[in-house]
Amino acid sequence: MRRPVEPAGGNQSEAARILRIGRDALRYKLKKYNLDAGGRVAGR
Repeated sequence: MRRPVEPAGGNQSEAARILRIGRDALRYKLKKYNLDAGGRVAGR
């Protein structure tokens, strides 16, 4: 999950394209695994 988000510069739409999933699916997974847009654990 972390790898495609970092090269996208935190851009969720670009990361979703890399992962070949919808942006909403990406946002759901980021929230589910407590990650921020940069692929880091939120709050750290």
